[in-house]
Amino acid sequence: MNRIIKKLILIFGIAGTLSAQNPSSSIWSLTANQAAVISGDVTATDQSLSNMQVTYSSSVQRSSPTGTAGTWAAEAAENSSRYMQFAVSPKTNFYFTVTSVSLKLYVNSGSGMRATVYYSKDSTFTTKTQIGTTITLSTAVPGTPNVTASPNFDVNLGEVFYVRIYPWNIGATTGKYVITNNVNISGTTLSATSVLTSVNSLNQFVQSTNTPSAVQNYTVTGMGLTNSVIITAPANFELSSDSGATWNNSASPLTLTVNNGSVSGQPFPISVRMNSSAAGLDSGMITHASTGAPLTEVAVWGVRLAAEPSVVSSLTFPHVTGTSMTINFTGGNGSKRIVVMRSEDSVNWVPTDGIPVGGVDSNFTIATDQMNGNKIMYNGSGTAVTVIGLSSNVKYYVSVFEYNVATGNSQNYFTSNSAKGTRTTNAVPTLSFSKESLPFGMVVVNTTSPELHYSI
Repeated sequence: MNRIIKKLILIFGIAGTLSAQNPSSSIWSLTANQAAVISGDVTATDQSLSNMQVTYSSSVQRSSPTGTAGTWAAEAAENSSRYMQFAVSPKTNFYFTVTSVSLKLYVNSGSGMRATVYYSKDSTFTTKTQIGTTITLSTAVPGTPNVTASPNFDVNLGEVFYVRIYPWNIGATTGKYVITNNVNISGTTLSATSVLTSVNSLNQFVQSTNTPSAVQNYTVTGMGLTNSVIITAPANFELSSDSGATWNNSASPLTLTVNNGSVSGQPFPISVRMNSSAAGLDSGMITHASTGAPLTEVAVWGVRLAAEPSVVSSLTFPHVTGTSMTINFTGGNGSKRIVVMRSEDSVNWVPTDGIPVGGVDSNFTIATDQMNGNKIMYNGSGTAVTVIGLSSNVKYYVSVFEYNVATGNSQNYFTSNSAKGTRTTNAVPTLSFSKESLPFGMVVVNTTSPELHYSI
């Protein structure tokens, strides 16, 4: 089965993630006892000791050889009969892939403490893998785990994954304790009877007013199955098992046949599209059910755009100054509209369906540049805006885009046509002077200074 799991990962491509896998872990905090806290589809035993003893103080586990607590003989290398061990295994009918091992390991005092850490599925540790190299334990408390590994190690039915810590001190000493906590063995579990999908979710669907959305695809694979796979779409989505020749909605699920535990023709391609009758946002789960297998789901979401307007507004500019102008826009049949302005050249930016606009401000100097100097002055259902922050004697180009919107980002902009107009701000009179200052210098009291002149 180990080889089967790896083969399925290769089939599904570089992501290497099977949607039926579930996070699972076993954590020994070792703050007051040796018990493990588990999550997911694994089981774990309490920490086990060989020729070691532990006590608990200040919410940490203090370990030393059996005998007088804290006393160590001088040793040049690990003692194969003295260790702390942690064990985890998959629950019945599950497989476990260990993706992470981490723990904190340090000493209460001194610089002579050493340790090696290994993992294995062999209870005798004849075959084992070392994590890193021999560790010189520090007295500094690690802020994060200082022993880590990412083994990607498969643990099959009936197997156990072990982690062992072998500590020793290079000189005879007393009052020394190895401190261990937050031992974490984690990964993913997979039911031996499973429906697997190549993705957990699909990208957003965008549907126009009267036609279904573009199609997205994923594949379905089975292992250990005894019954057909029933695939059900959520409301307003449709599925096809024949490349789009026929489509099934939520009321008519797809049925995939099973042969020798696998989906016939696996990895079997499934096509998905959105086909809603109302504008707005839709989401849900495509479910994959087979008797005896955990339910597998693929998340889908999308938006049907609102109806596109068909009539543009008429533009007028009833009031223009050197730094502002009022723009009126009436007659368009969109429920809302945006006003885009650009200085000294035509508007050359258009909004995108299904995406709300941002950076809107009626102050031209503050509004966000959407592209090439195009700025949005107004967004709403009104019929007028007064734009400020303009420069004098400059020609401004204006386009008004009508749009409709329902729930969610269902904006449908009328971009094939827009109301267009131009206006030049007034030239503002200015005064200029021939000199910026007049240097009279020192003038004696009760005397008249020389005359200085400037022109306007």
